[in-house]
Amino acid sequence: MKGVVVFLALAALGSAKPRLFETFQDHFQHFLDISNALEGAHWRRQQGQGYTPNPEYIEMLNKLSEQNLKQMLADLKKEPEVQDIIEYLDNLTIDVDYYVDNLQWIIQKLHANDTDGIPGVEFHHRIRRHPMTGTTMITALADTVSMLPIRQLRATFNEKMAKNQLFRTAIEGLKSDRFLTLYKALWKNEAFLKVRDILADCHFDLKYIFEELAFSLLGQNDPIQVTFQIQFDEFLDIIVNMESPHWLRQLGGYKSFPEFRKSLSALSKTKLVRHYPQLNSASPAFKKVDAFLKRHGIFVAYWIDRTDFLTEFFEKNDHAIGCNEIIPTQESHRSRRHPMTGRTMHTFLADTVSLLPIRQLKSLFNEKMETNAIFKTAIEGLRSNEFKEIYNALWTDDVWLNLVDELKTEYDFDLKYVIETLAPALYGQNVPLYISFQTQFDEFFEIIIANVGDSINSLLKAYKQNDAFRASLDTIDNTVFIQLYQDLRNLDVFQTLDAYLKKHDVYVPYYIDRFEYLTHRLNTNVTAVGDLEIKQQSSQDITPSGTTMADFFADVVNILPKTELAALYTKKMSENTVFSTAVNSLTSAEGKKMYNDLWANRTFQAIANAYANYDFNFRYILETLVPALYGQ
Repeated sequence: MKGVVVFLALAALGSAKPRLFETFQDHFQHFLDISNALEGAHWRRQQGQGYTPNPEYIEMLNKLSEQNLKQMLADLKKEPEVQDIIEYLDNLTIDVDYYVDNLQWIIQKLHANDTDGIPGVEFHHRIRRHPMTGTTMITALADTVSMLPIRQLRATFNEKMAKNQLFRTAIEGLKSDRFLTLYKALWKNEAFLKVRDILADCHFDLKYIFEELAFSLLGQNDPIQVTFQIQFDEFLDIIVNMESPHWLRQLGGYKSFPEFRKSLSALSKTKLVRHYPQLNSASPAFKKVDAFLKRHGIFVAYWIDRTDFLTEFFEKNDHAIGCNEIIPTQESHRSRRHPMTGRTMHTFLADTVSLLPIRQLKSLFNEKMETNAIFKTAIEGLRSNEFKEIYNALWTDDVWLNLVDELKTEYDFDLKYVIETLAPALYGQNVPLYISFQTQFDEFFEIIIANVGDSINSLLKAYKQNDAFRASLDTIDNTVFIQLYQDLRNLDVFQTLDAYLKKHDVYVPYYIDRFEYLTHRLNTNVTAVGDLEIKQQSSQDITPSGTTMADFFADVVNILPKTELAALYTKKMSENTVFSTAVNSLTSAEGKKMYNDLWANRTFQAIANAYANYDFNFRYILETLVPALYGQ
């Protein structure tokens, strides 16, 4: 039904207190927290209601529960090969006893059909996000891997590898030749192989656990089946990376309006998922639509339940929902990228559509249509004449229309808008009501990444070999430029210019925040983030012209695809009023005077000179680099 507030799922990324990671187990628990927050309810439902009724699964679970894993490990510790590998892991702060103890505990809980004690969120009522692939212990493990939120786990893994020395050391240790030697020796040890065989008789494959499941829990393996629902998370990653701070800021604005608060409060207190079984029994038209969607891998109850889950949290303004540390984005202080168009739930949803990064979402959508059979099957089903016919029939059904009217009247929640406008927009398949000057920059950025993204990466790697460049990059990365913006607003000349630019839809904090975001990515080598996941063209390495930050910026300007950027600029100036208005304000006599007045201010000059000492030239950035990004 709708993935509406889903986008909003991981939104409050900067609000949680930092957690301490003193051992590898602390990091591992962080990954489990993410999986529990997103899939714990699904997993417990699958184990408790999906696999438990199958005798072949229960038989193996009974046999497995009779094994004393702790004693097995204690006996194995007498073996030299086991001692060697445990000692090596201990030095990486990896405690083997921790994992065996937890595995023993989970097995006993499953055997007692008592999943309530297993960490996770309360049961959701949504239908499983992917089909069970069998009825045995073997397929239960495989289905667990398939269910993991790989995208979020992988993003967390990349973030930890970039930022945490302990985690990086442990992972590098596990990838080392030394560990590979110890691991191979373990698999030649007779006592270990005997334990392997005992557990294999319970359909518990240690090789699969070590080499598939363990990696997947850290987001380092691909699930066997990625459903249409799970693939939505990839679109969600892009939205959260690029727009979550903006959306939270907008949510705060709307919460100041009593009309919106009333709708959100009422919506959060109801359970939309309760309507699902009622509709299936009372509306043949809905049942037909639901059955068609299920055949094409789309589960309506999943989207309803995800909406219930999130509206309740956001009504409470509770951003820390267990998955808020997933995407490495900091809370933004930049101004809203487009104006709020009203005070109601309906305009809030419309403004959410306007805020979406349509270009990046559309790029991912097109890629999946070309490469992913599951995704393509679902979309082609939605576009088919058969579905259009039964969907149109749904809108003549009295039971359905009564629900639509109820939601619209009581909650200002327009199902037709949600299904036909918001849902497609979340996949980049709709046009927002308003495209700000800032949002349009993404189109120029996409051209740059597609044409010279690899060349810029090549330049960056080369420049990072130079101490002067690394020192400048570290300094810039550790500078809170948004605080500088707040300080500059104490200057009358800056405040006047800032107000003038805002009036013409140019938001200085947006560019500052985006610069901080991208600088951090460049400095940490983490490039797999939502707004950079655009197909890149291969190119030859570029020879640096120097060794400093100024040289790097000059080299980037020189390799930009000027013809393509200029063509887009010219097109927008002639066709897009929002864009031309913003540009004309920058080039007008009034705008130029305010800009020159700023540079005549001694306080601003002193600040600019201070950053010039770090090889960061404000005037070059503003007057050469930024225009070049637009092909000028």
